[in-house]
Amino acid sequence: MDALDFLKNELNHRLDKQWKIFSWVSTVLIGISGGMITLEAKKDKAFDINAPERLVLSAIIATLAFYAITWVNQNIRIEEILRKELASKLDLPKNIPLSPGVMNIGYSLALLILAIAAVISVWIKYPWC
Repeated sequence: MDALDFLKNELNHRLDKQWKIFSWVSTVLIGISGGMITLEAKKDKAFDINAPERLVLSAIIATLAFYAITWVNQNIRIEEILRKELASKLDLPKNIPLSPGVMNIGYSLALLILAIAAVISVWIKYPWC
């Protein structure tokens, strides 16, 4: 395997890793939100969650989101380095971008929004319940 193949494989690995992190964490956060809505909607309230439990759950959500966003951003930084290295190995002109550019809502922002929604779902009292 030459250097070019290594860079391409590493770039693909980083892109796949970003997607897997986002996919896994977003699924967990959406599951938490759905679970909390379901628990609040139960009429018998046999499984009532008090403030201390809600606080712990909020801390878990915040920790998970912080770690995932940090991990995604680290992979994005490495991706940018790999793209620059690929461009130099391919001897591309500077005006041809190898990167898709900045997205309006990337993985990090989407994870932050989902984490905020999950924390809100932990604390909100639903009026129809």
